[in-house]
Amino acid sequence: MPNSSSAIKFMRQTKKRTAKNMAVKSTIKTTVKKLRDVIDSKQDAAQCLTNAFKVIDKGVSKGILKKNTANRKKARLSLLVNKAAKS
Repeated sequence: MPNSSSAIKFMRQTKKRTAKNMAVKSTIKTTVKKLRDVIDSKQDAAQCLTNAFKVIDKGVSKGILKKNTANRKKARLSLLVNKAAKS
C-alpha cells in the first residue's frame, strides 16, 4: 500500500484511468465482433464497417490505441468486408 497522500491519489487516478481504458477497449472488441458476425451472416457490412472505424478512431484519439495499430485493424477489417462482398 502507498504511504504518502500523493501516492494514494495516484493509485485512485490509475484505477479510474484503467477502468476507462478497459471500457473503450471492450467497446472496440465488441464492435469488431459484431462486424465479423455480420460478415459471417452474409449481410451488408458497410454500415457496421463505418461504425467499427469510428470506434477505433475514437480509441486512437483517446490514446488507448496507437495510430498504426488502429490502421492495421481497419485494413484487416476492410479486407474481410471486401472479400465477403466478392464471394
